[in-house]
Amino acid sequence: MSNEEANKVLEELHEVRPEKLNDKAKRLFEAIMTIANSRDEIEYKCKKALEDLVKLEKEKNEKIRELESDLYEANNRINDLLDLVKQKDKEIEYWKEQAEGYSGLAKQIEQDYREQGEINNGWRNMERYKWVWRLI
Repeated sequence: MSNEEANKVLEELHEVRPEKLNDKAKRLFEAIMTIANSRDEIEYKCKKALEDLVKLEKEKNEKIRELESDLYEANNRINDLLDLVKQKDKEIEYWKEQAEGYSGLAKQIEQDYREQGEINNGWRNMERYKWVWRLI
C-alpha cells in the first residue's frame, strides 16, 4: 500500500462512527487510529527535529564564518607586527653598527694621540674631537 492509499484510508476512517461498529471492529478501528496518531506525532517530531537541526547548522556555519574572519584579521595583524619587528631589528642592527663605528673611531683617536705622546687626560676637550665624545 502506498503512502497516498494509506492516507486515503485514514481519511475514510475519520468519517466512521465508532459507536456503530461491533466490538472487534471497534478495537481494530481504535488500534488503527492509535497507530495513525502515533505516526503523525512521530512525523511532527521528525520535522521539528529537522528544522532545529537546519537552524543549528546555519548558526554553526555563521559562527565558523565569524571565527574565520577573526582568525584572518588576527593573522594579518600578526604578520604586520612581525614585519614591524623585522624593521626594528634592522634599525637596531644599523645603530649597533654605527655605535661600534663611533667606539672604534674614539679608540683610534686615543691610540693616535698616545702614539704621538700628546695625551694628558685633557684631550677630550680638544675642539677637533668634541663631537666624538657626545656620540659615545
